[in-house]
Amino acid sequence: MEQEFDDRFYIRWSINHKQTNKIVGTIEIAPVPNTTRFWDGACQTGILRIDIISSLENKIVLSEILRMVSDNFYADFDIKNIIIKATKDDEERVLALENNSFDKLENNTFPYSDYYIKRK
Repeated sequence: MEQEFDDRFYIRWSINHKQTNKIVGTIEIAPVPNTTRFWDGACQTGILRIDIISSLENKIVLSEILRMVSDNFYADFDIKNIIIKATKDDEERVLALENNSFDKLENNTFPYSDYYIKRK
């Protein structure tokens, strides 16, 4: 993981629950396409992954994380778009995404379905 960070291929952080001071998940952002690197001028989009324990996977907690991402990642990684996966069954995640100005990615050339995008 440290080598991937040094090479600017992806970055992963732990999510620390403030009240219990325990690690409850991770946040990761990686360049799209995965053959590019952040900060080299070729990467326009970051794919965001949020993995959190199910008891905290709710609209409030996810919205807090998404606000932090939106406030920082565009400038921190010199990207114009952030994409994240959420299926229709992920109701709390979809609500958090929609409440934080992420739009369903429709008719795209991205090879996967069920993604949302937020543009800078």
